Amino acid sequence: MPQLSLRQAKVVDPILTRYVQLGPKQGRMVGNLLFPRVPVGKRSGRIIKHSDEAFALMDTRRTPGGRTKRVAVVYGSEYYELYQDKIEGELPIELLEEAESEKDLPINLQKATSRKAKNVIDLRLEYDQLSLASSPAAYSSGFTEVLSGSSQWTDPTSRPKAQMNDWREAIRSETGVYPNTAIFAPKAFNALDIHPEVRDQFKYVKDDSLTIGMVQRFFNIKKCAVATCLVKDPVTGLKRDILQNEVILAYVNEELDPEAIEPSFGYTYTLKGYPIALPSYYEENRETWFFPVKSERSPIITYNGAGFLVQNVTQN
Repeated sequence: MPQLSLRQAKVVDPILTRYVQLGPKQGRMVGNLLFPRVPVGKRSGRIIKHSDEAFALMDTRRTPGGRTKRVAVVYGSEYYELYQDKIEGELPIELLEEAESEKDLPINLQKATSRKAKNVIDLRLEYDQLSLASSPAAYSSGFTEVLSGSSQWTDPTSRPKAQMNDWREAIRSETGVYPNTAIFAPKAFNALDIHPEVRDQFKYVKDDSLTIGMVQRFFNIKKCAVATCLVKDPVTGLKRDILQNEVILAYVNEELDPEAIEPSFGYTYTLKGYPIALPSYYEENRETWFFPVKSERSPIITYNGAGFLVQNVTQN
């Protein structure tokens, strides 16, 4: 068997890997706000989950010469297992030759092809994250609510501010902290834009339309975002919102420490060094270059009491 060349022996293309690790370029994916990326060294292992022992009121007072009290911090533990996403970007040799002959063309097709493949993987992760966060089964009992009738934000008599305060208070009563993140389905955000209560709050503001900054101030939540990504239905071929008619509230640990006692809603456990761009290769039969991109990760809800799911926010 002939010896592999240095090019063949490479398992990662460092230049394209650095390029695809820049993250989603379009900046409209919001799942990472609920499940920030945390690097891990193994494809499976234990995750540390917040437990009620952190709230125990211990007798720490000590008399002179008395014994010092002791406490063992016990964590509930579960296993994580990363899944692998891999896809190859295709670049026919004809397109590459035309691009190379056009010196003024401001496009690097190798990078563009790798980025296109990475975007496909990113969309899959966005779908997985938001699907997990919009599943009622993922939350603690009492941490979901289905709106109807006059409580829906399309009803002008509804009170979004009071409702949000109730949901925020539910998280604080469980975790000791108020939520710092809110994700809105487009329908929910659009309903706020024309809601009388919101309009009255900002009637002296020059902006004609509601902005994310206004929503953050109105609800007193640090990070707010709208889930604008679309996916194509495999049966009908029609595009639809990933987040249909929900609002998701969460407290997310900004220190990105999955072993902290702090009650973070979730993380995306990601294998260290990933995503990666594998070495490109040429297929003679199709006269096409292929640019493989691979990632290994898994979004995990680590404390279901740190989130609140609101469904059926608007009238369809």
